[in-house]
Amino acid sequence: MEHLGRSSELGAILLSAAALTACYEPPPPAPAPASVASAYVPAPPPAAAQPAPAPTASGTPAAPAVRGLVAPYAPPAPRAETPPPAPSATAIWQPGHWYWNGSQYAWIPGHYVERPTATANWVPGHWKQGPTGWTWISGYWS
Repeated sequence: MEHLGRSSELGAILLSAAALTACYEPPPPAPAPASVASAYVPAPPPAAAQPAPAPTASGTPAAPAVRGLVAPYAPPAPRAETPPPAPSATAIWQPGHWYWNGSQYAWIPGHYVERPTATANWVPGHWKQGPTGWTWISGYWS
């Protein structure tokens, strides 16, 4: 009978420990060393999740859009990318960037896009630190 009492005490301790650990968020993942740069990265969100700002009534582009998610810590350094040859004379390279998927950073590789006008230039997006964390400021055409 004494053995049964000890088992139930041990069970109560394990349940208490499990309940307490559920109260705390796990720490953010440690940044991967440079030698692991080729590790698997989840697929980027669809292009519709990153809309380009629409031109204003005067025809000039609107201010850059801000993505809604806020990352709790700074993104890793950007990856070095060598753009392939341009598919056309009017295509421009949009460099890749880190995307916060809600739990970790994922790399979105760069790609070519067609200029909306012959004089348009792409202003790349960037991460900006704020009081609640890091926010992605989307790129835009100028």
